[in-house]
Amino acid sequence: MNAGHMPAWLEWSVLIIAVGSGVLFVYMMWPYIAHKEWKEKFYDNKVAWALIVVSILAFIFIIAMGAWVDAFFPVETYK
Repeated sequence: MNAGHMPAWLEWSVLIIAVGSGVLFVYMMWPYIAHKEWKEKFYDNKVAWALIVVSILAFIFIIAMGAWVDAFFPVETYK
């Protein structure tokens, strides 16, 4: 095992916990998501749409900045 690598059993355990927590979150939030009034609040409300669009654009911008930094300033390795 090298530095920065986890054993396979631990890596799979973390993956199973992450997927399980995502499934549990969706299971617990589904009644709120499926409720019709929730959908109407966001489809009819222009401010809510604007906030959703701005949030998505900010997320894409942050991901793009990280990709740009990774491309132009790679991690140096010493041998």
